[in-house]
Amino acid sequence: MKKITRILLALVSWIPALLGNRKRMFKVVGYPAFASLCFTIGLLWTFPTERVKARIVDEASKRQQLDISIGELGLAFPMGIEAHDVVIADKPDASGKNQLLPMEIKYLEASLSPIAGLSGEIVGDARMEIYGGVIDSHFKIDDQKKRYIVKLNAKGLRFDANPAIKTHLPDLPIKGRIDLDYDLDLDLKDTKRSKGKGEFKMFGVTLGPGKMEVPVPGMSTMNLDLPEVNLGKLISAIEIKDDTVEFTRWDHEKTDIETDATGSVRLRTPLGRSVANVNFRFKISESLLKSNDLFQIALSANKSAEGADGYYYFTMKGSLENPLWQKNRAAELKFRSKGKRRTPTRDKVDKSKSKLPKPKKAKPRKPTARKARKDYGKKDSAATPKRPSPMKHGARDRLTKDLVNGKDEDDQAVEELEEEPEEEDALEEEEDGTVEEDDAAVEEDDAAEEEGDEASADEPVEEDEADKTKEVQGEE
Repeated sequence: MKKITRILLALVSWIPALLGNRKRMFKVVGYPAFASLCFTIGLLWTFPTERVKARIVDEASKRQQLDISIGELGLAFPMGIEAHDVVIADKPDASGKNQLLPMEIKYLEASLSPIAGLSGEIVGDARMEIYGGVIDSHFKIDDQKKRYIVKLNAKGLRFDANPAIKTHLPDLPIKGRIDLDYDLDLDLKDTKRSKGKGEFKMFGVTLGPGKMEVPVPGMSTMNLDLPEVNLGKLISAIEIKDDTVEFTRWDHEKTDIETDATGSVRLRTPLGRSVANVNFRFKISESLLKSNDLFQIALSANKSAEGADGYYYFTMKGSLENPLWQKNRAAELKFRSKGKRRTPTRDKVDKSKSKLPKPKKAKPRKPTARKARKDYGKKDSAATPKRPSPMKHGARDRLTKDLVNGKDEDDQAVEELEEEPEEEDALEEEEDGTVEEDDAAVEEDDAAEEEGDEASADEPVEEDEADKTKEVQGEE
């Protein structure tokens, strides 16, 4: 960055000197401009058009087994080539027939980057007027031929202007147009680094009326009379992430034939060995079924592929070179889950907008105040189960002294519980099951003691205190 800044500053500093000296300015600027103009004119006049055309035809014939004819060939500014009326077809003695050929290109313009060519890369742009539409593309290929970056945009490609369809289906008229928009980055060395997106659009496509040759097992071919079939509008999209090509969209309007697809393709090297796992379904309208009995015969032969919703389900598996189509009624579940909305993850949920009721907080448990037993001498194992004493021996001795001095037993028990809260809490957790029984027993003891106090109200106080002291000492 510093070097570029210095060069720009040097150029700017020369401007006043060049303006002040016109002769010097003419030498610095005029001579290079005149030399470039002369080189361009000489190249256009002396460009070996016929020799380049013959070289292209020979290379295509030897390496690709193709027949190519070029109407006109010339140079395109700044570093490109243009051609008119280009026709590409299979050779008559070719072993395999290409379904995309013949191909007629009315205009072709291609250019390559000379700077990228120094490092072994192929970077260029191409523009074609073909099939009644236009295709614009940008491509980049690395020096090892392992990574391909392609941007393709096509608009207005018509079926009826495609000579390949007329050649392979001469008796079946097809109308409609196609639009394409793809941005792909394919890495054949490490397919996990591949990425990209693509969209396919089809508008107003109709088939027939006409005849179509259909291969039949046990027979060579059979001529099928097709009525006019309206395929309508179809929009599909794919996304490449890691090493997987996944269908992200498939919208087909309801016409004579409804279709839908979902699934993915795992990329492999070479691409022909990529593994497919694609589910496909279709449904034919009642009007089209009644128009030709062959449709009903074909559907009855594939009755095992019919789902509960009337669609016929198939699955394509295997490599792209040799795909295997199977009837798969179980694929109906995958299409049902296709439209379901996924549950958002916990970190993406906006709690402020959530309509779910907030969970109620649990109230803290209040400790139950228990009354100490007044009569420690009586132990009825049948009435009350044995349990450890809620107070230590030291607390029991202090309670005995307080009883001798005339303190109330309930108040003394509460004081002891307040002095030792930690021990009481620990015992509470262990004795939750017997708390209610103990409280009931204490209340019965209180009621019995009140009745006994009323009956012995006339007895001397000294005898009452002596009896209580003896009872406590007998318990210890």
